[in-house]
Order: sequence, then structure tokens, then C-alpha cells
Amino acid sequence: MKIDLFIKGLIVGLFKIIPGLSGSLMAYNLNIYDECINKLNNLFNYNNIKYLLNVGIGILISIVLFSKIISYLYLNYCFIFMMISILLISSTTKIYFKNKLLFIITLIISLILLLSKFNISFGSDSILNTLLLGIIEAISTIVPSLSGSAIFMMLNSYDYVLSLYSSININTIYFFVGILIGLFISIKVIKIIISKYKNIFMTIISALSISTIIYLFIKNINTFNELIIGSIFLILGIKITLKHIIY
Repeated sequence: MKIDLFIKGLIVGLFKIIPGLSGSLMAYNLNIYDECINKLNNLFNYNNIKYLLNVGIGILISIVLFSKIISYLYLNYCFIFMMISILLISSTTKIYFKNKLLFIITLIISLILLLSKFNISFGSDSILNTLLLGIIEAISTIVPSLSGSAIFMMLNSYDYVLSLYSSININTIYFFVGILIGLFISIKVIKIIISKYKNIFMTIISALSISTIIYLFIKNINTFNELIIGSIFLILGIKITLKHIIY
């Protein structure tokens, strides 16, 4: 086992389960994202499988080890946990501002979707819901800056998904089947998009990162004191993000 790939997998796995953070974006920052996508598109190769196992085992172990801890922190220290998440997102996001109009349009649309009042809940343990959550998990794993944890929070299923990672039952199997389906659907599509429209793609995911920061701020402000403290974290986050703008 290559220890460096395993450690990178551990970091990616941790970022996958922290609300608002993106494991795929961290993989991109750790310079293993493109390599993973290429190797996933060619699994009939021993070296590719070996590489993916080194990263994948790290991701899986990280999720299993930290899911209960993250769930505890989220349930008991939600506000400060979300504010720290804002700083973590800000420090790991590179803003591609080459297409300003596309960036603004994507930001507005994503904020409208994130802040909409959804009456749909995927928190139940039906087979269809669990399969769909697995597909969402796979797509958010492949697309940088698309935070699966933020989507699961919006769908009232965040705790349920963490429980699927921290226990083994029939629903866990359905969930991982959904992940396999989602991976099969999204891997080849993402490879084509990256190879032909990388600047557009990176602009869109940059806007998604910013919308996630704003979403975490708005959704976790309930009192005046939280507004003051949250505003400080938001300003710090914006200041950190501005250092990473690519024109």
C-alpha cells in the first residue's frame, strides 16, 4: 500500500462527511482528482485498480472512523461546527472568475435551490430513497465543490446517511448499490466535460462553493448573537476566498 495515497484518501473521506465540504474538491487540491477519474474510466488495468484501492480504502476507513464523531459534533455543536466548515471551505476553494456572467448566474441559481423550502424528505429507509441517496453520494463524490453533505442536509437525510456508513445492514447494501450506479453514470460524463470544457466546469463549481458558504451562514443563524459571530466567520471566509481567485 502506498501510504501517501492512503493518507490522501483519509483526508478526502473526512471532507466528504463534514457538512458543506467536498471530498472531490479536496481530491482536486491534493492532485489526485484527475488521476482518479482517468483510472476509473479504465478499470481493466491492475495498476489502476491498485491506485484506486489505495485511495478508496483510505476514504472508506476515514468515513467509518469519523462518521459518529462528526454526527455528534453536528447534533451537539451545530452552529460553531458550521462556522468552522465555512472557514474550511474558504481555505480549500479556488475561484475561477474567467467567465463572470456564468459565475453569477450559477451562484444565483444554486442559492435559490439551496434556500428553497423543499417538502421532500429522503430521510426514510425505503429501498428507492436509499438507492437515490447512494446515486447522489456518487455524483457529489465525482463533481468537485458539489457537497453531498449539504444536499443531504437539504433533503433531511444527513443523519440517515451517516448511519449507513457507521453500520452494516440491508439498507447499507442498497446505498452502496446506488453509489455504484451513480459512479457508472457520472464518471464518463465528467471526463468528457473536463477534457472539453474545463474552464466552464471550474467556473461553475467555484460558484457552487461560494453558494455553499452563504447557505451554511444563512441556515445556521437563529439569534442575534449568532448573527454577530456568524458574520465574523463569513467575513473571514470571504477574505480567505479572495486570495484564491483565478482570473
